[in-house]
Amino acid sequence: MSLVFSCSINAQSIFRIYFEYGKTEPKTEQIEKFNKWFEKLDYNQIDSIVLLGFADSVGKIENNIKLSLKRTEHIKKYIKKNYFDRKSKLDIRQYGKGEKNKKIEDKDRRVEIRVYLIPTKLEDEVDSVGIEVADNKCYIVDYEMLQTCFVSYVNIKNRRYVKLYMEKEDYLLYKKIAYFYYTYDSSKIILNKVRWKSKTSGIKSFLRPRYETLIPLESYLKNKVVYYEPKSCDSCFKDTLIGLAYLGKSICMAEDIFLNRNVEWKPRFLNPFKVAIRVPKMFTDSSLTYYKIDGQVIAWKIKKRKPDFLFTNLNTYSSNGYSQFSKIFRKMPCCNIKHFKPGFGFLCSSYEIIKSSFNIEMGVNRFNKENVTYIGLDFISSFRSYETRILLGIDTSIRPILNYKIQKSIFELPFEYFLPSFYKWRKANNDYHFNYFPTEVYVGTEARFGFNIQNNGFAEQIIFAGLRVFSGRHQIFLQKGLSYRYHGKYASGLYSSLQIGYHFLIYKIH
Repeated sequence: MSLVFSCSINAQSIFRIYFEYGKTEPKTEQIEKFNKWFEKLDYNQIDSIVLLGFADSVGKIENNIKLSLKRTEHIKKYIKKNYFDRKSKLDIRQYGKGEKNKKIEDKDRRVEIRVYLIPTKLEDEVDSVGIEVADNKCYIVDYEMLQTCFVSYVNIKNRRYVKLYMEKEDYLLYKKIAYFYYTYDSSKIILNKVRWKSKTSGIKSFLRPRYETLIPLESYLKNKVVYYEPKSCDSCFKDTLIGLAYLGKSICMAEDIFLNRNVEWKPRFLNPFKVAIRVPKMFTDSSLTYYKIDGQVIAWKIKKRKPDFLFTNLNTYSSNGYSQFSKIFRKMPCCNIKHFKPGFGFLCSSYEIIKSSFNIEMGVNRFNKENVTYIGLDFISSFRSYETRILLGIDTSIRPILNYKIQKSIFELPFEYFLPSFYKWRKANNDYHFNYFPTEVYVGTEARFGFNIQNNGFAEQIIFAGLRVFSGRHQIFLQKGLSYRYHGKYASGLYSSLQIGYHFLIYKIH
């Protein structure tokens, strides 16, 4: 079988650096291998470098994406420091892909270095070149790229096409990759290069330049969009030309990247746990079902005064003074591999947002006219509006203390929540969170224990209501409650308690 397509040559060299578990810096032997490979290249002919970072399937998806990005950052700094002067304008781009292939975990922990040379033209180049399909070559459907696109269907001169829309930032991510779609001419399979054009699209505040392309509907439905992998397929999306069959594919939940970049939002009045969302109707597909992060189907609403938009509500969540709303998901193909944990926004299993952090806490507890000052290390784990805290510290009586607290946020309001401008529609872009100085009211219960060698310790249970104010890493709180001591001084009594404290964030865990 042969393929026919038109192209010019843009040489590409690939090298992979592997990392140990959880590490952002490779071993010396990996760097030495890279140096031997890189020093053989002609630096004057390098057009650009793309660094793709990957991680294994251990841990949370968000952590692995950040870890893979840190690995690319380390390699980028190493290349610039050792091979190019500070004034060099070489284009080095880095992307954290997170988890990719789940077959061999130690080879998943890597940075893929793709060096693109300045395009050259073959002396004997012709309009079409035949390529023989071999077992060690494959054309892979790039579902990650398609995840960033909006697909619409159009008729042009009695022919049906698929139109793909892509935002500018996504186009910059993928423009170094040549994409193709298949057409058929008698016994030949022809590869046609996907050509993107910048055009202005959208309505009102969503009107801006985007990149578009047209693909014949029949070709898209059969084989989507592919890119060429010169070696054996290093992807679980093994949609190759051999048999033109979709292999190892199942359906997963995936973030609709294009739609989430074309969202406008505003807070619901006196409801900090929801935001109103609107999207242009032209950027939604009525044949698709859209989902919230918890798997619930999104029920779109249409308003008569604004028929060009669809409206819905999304939940917000918060942790350590940082509030944001969840994103919109849809079903997309993914790998049918046992225990597959997805990356790049894919959601194959239940996914919840849990945030944790280590803090320094200090404050004053007042019980029955007695003031006790304390300081300690606080571990906080937050899930939606719930928060669990464990504090290990020491008080003014030189007693080790252990506190275990569970609390629930009743409402959280920014100061600007009371300003009329806060309720105007805002573009999502990268600002999915509320930038404000929040004040929160909460309720909860806390168990406190103190110990010392004179058996002058205490144990008590408290039910409380509190108020706290955030500012960056800092938090001040005041809580009032009822305390019942069942051991130590004031035991067997119900007392009013008051606590004033201060938190300083040391380290945040996602």
